[in-house]
Amino acid sequence: MMSNHVEEIRSGIPSGSSILCAVSGGVDSMVLLHCLWKHREEWGIRICAAHFDHQLRGLESARDRTFVRDWCQERDIPLKIGFGEVRQKAEEDHLGTEEAAREMRYAFLEQARNELECDWIITAHNADDQLETQILNLCRGSGLHGLCGIPPRRGAILRPMLEITRSEILDYAREHEVVFVEDHTNEEDDFARNRIRHHVMPVLKGINSSAVENAGTCARLLRRDDDYLESQAGELLARITDTDGALQLNRLEGVHEALSGRVLRQWIGAPLDYSSVRRILEHTGTTERRILEVPGSQLTLEQGKLYRTTCEAMEYPEIILEEGKTEIPQRRCTITVEPLTMPAEIHSSFSTFYLKYDNINGKVRCSSRQDGDRLRLKARQCTKKLKALFEEAGMTRFQRDQTIVIRDEKQLLAVEGFGVSEWAEAHPGDRTLKITICRNSSKTGETNE
Repeated sequence: MMSNHVEEIRSGIPSGSSILCAVSGGVDSMVLLHCLWKHREEWGIRICAAHFDHQLRGLESARDRTFVRDWCQERDIPLKIGFGEVRQKAEEDHLGTEEAAREMRYAFLEQARNELECDWIITAHNADDQLETQILNLCRGSGLHGLCGIPPRRGAILRPMLEITRSEILDYAREHEVVFVEDHTNEEDDFARNRIRHHVMPVLKGINSSAVENAGTCARLLRRDDDYLESQAGELLARITDTDGALQLNRLEGVHEALSGRVLRQWIGAPLDYSSVRRILEHTGTTERRILEVPGSQLTLEQGKLYRTTCEAMEYPEIILEEGKTEIPQRRCTITVEPLTMPAEIHSSFSTFYLKYDNINGKVRCSSRQDGDRLRLKARQCTKKLKALFEEAGMTRFQRDQTIVIRDEKQLLAVEGFGVSEWAEAHPGDRTLKITICRNSSKTGETNE
């Protein structure tokens, strides 16, 4: 590894940080750990290490664990060792072995980072890993995001060796006599990544000896474009998302799919494949009610607006309201109850209600609307079914289902967005229950390691 690559590693690590280095025992991670340890004082960093035993290779796994433990002990490097039943997780969660291993490994690394009080997790992904990932994602039909490959940073995870090739890492190991262990499964063709490493990478390097470096340049350029498109999509999403979390799908009509697809993915907050995006966008001009099924979500389209509906969101039992705060995750809201005397002046609100204490029958509770619900509002001087009030307001079925209804053991006391029942209306000086409904914010498979 040339000296400029050591500087690349240094530039990717904030000075004065506490670093948790993920160490398998292989050449990549041992070179990274050696480099960090050698320059720790010069760079002003604190070094810790973490090793995860996937328990997939029997005695060889134990050998790797012992090797990493001894190497760290000799240099007084704090080390955390974790274990995981990868095959069991893969079977239970219907995942591939590699995917299950990655999920368990990163969960362990985050836990170790917290326990060792480190600022960052550093992994030894290199330039060859980057190209292998790009090829994998290309074969899987990835879009631009997947072709960006492995990001240099994801949350608290840093990857300062993405510009360094595997051959340069081996050069560093020879020059500095860095010892490491070999994983025999790396020589097998059981996994797709290994087949790419053994059979595709040599061909690409034969076509162009700078293939790995050029792929790194390609990843940087694609990431730049992807970041820009994501930011534009985020700005558009903010403009077409209602306060109740509904997406104004009709406003995506005519928007270039490079943006509209990203808007949908950001709104849903989860990966969404190309076919699902196209299926949703086919309804941008639809006003009729539709139920759209996509992986992980059920979406409801009403009056040109898209709502997320899940089994959890639809299940909303009647809840007794006690003094203090009650969270209702199914409705993304918090209800606060406090007994107090009605103030002389109040600001009109359809989400804050003062209920006359003496007129309440039994316990106060909240629920969804129910068939036959009626509300008498003083301003209207008549009693109307909630269904009629909702229709007059032009509310969609989803909005009706989301509306909070406050009732006691006999009747309705208040309805979110409409007001307090004349029966429960309080006046200045009355003993009351003040009920406040606060809506929470509703913001919301490619391999990227």
